[in-house]
Amino acid sequence: MAEELKTDDKKQDEKNGVVCPMCGGGLQASDSSVSCKNRKLVKQGSSYIDVGDCDFFIPFKSKVFKRQLNGADVRKLLKGDQVTDAEGNKMTLDLTAENGFYTRIEFTKAKIRDFN
Repeated sequence: MAEELKTDDKKQDEKNGVVCPMCGGGLQASDSSVSCKNRKLVKQGSSYIDVGDCDFFIPFKSKVFKRQLNGADVRKLLKGDQVTDAEGNKMTLDLTAENGFYTRIEFTKAKIRDFN
């Protein structure tokens, strides 16, 4: 069951950054992500499609970001702050969702050494 992140006071929600940055709706948390309450997933075959009015979500776990996010991290992102993993990679909120995700990861430069 999804945990509702929204309080009863919309102004307080906005101040705390717990409203959907895309549509202003409430946010909810599941075991795997935080999503807009206006996002509605429907199972179609072996996958899910979004049939809701808003598709905003942030997954807690990423294959490329070297730490699992928690509620405090998502609140930081929603306020415009960044979250850093153990390797120094920086995650920020990205509302353009060009790649289907609402976060952007800036990777630290890899250490380059001579190839012998």
